[in-house]
Amino acid sequence: MERRALERIVIPESEVYYKQAESFILLNRGSGPFPLLNLNKSGACFEARQEMEVRKQITLKIKINGEKVLKLKGQVRWCAPASGQEQINVGVQFLPYGKGRIYNSLHTLTRLREIGERYQS
Repeated sequence: MERRALERIVIPESEVYYKQAESFILLNRGSGPFPLLNLNKSGACFEARQEMEVRKQITLKIKINGEKVLKLKGQVRWCAPASGQEQINVGVQFLPYGKGRIYNSLHTLTRLREIGERYQS
């Protein structure tokens, strides 16, 4: 049974870079690029090389052709092996939108809505 209230969209040739949010050491420069599998204003799913700790906060940079890079904070909600591959599918729920460092920007929410309208059909 599908638990999502919002439909996820698939955006061809889009990529994700991620970094653990609380890590400031130079060795953790982030990972990527990895394929973005789907996206909506509340979360994303992407492929990664290794499983991540559930509930871990991460920062994502999402690159979509013809768009400025989207920067979002989120929390890993699940990891599962990708079918027939060595990759791992990672599901991330975005943190709330608002003003302040702990939130994703309201501008990013507006951009996600616009992107969703463009690719949803």
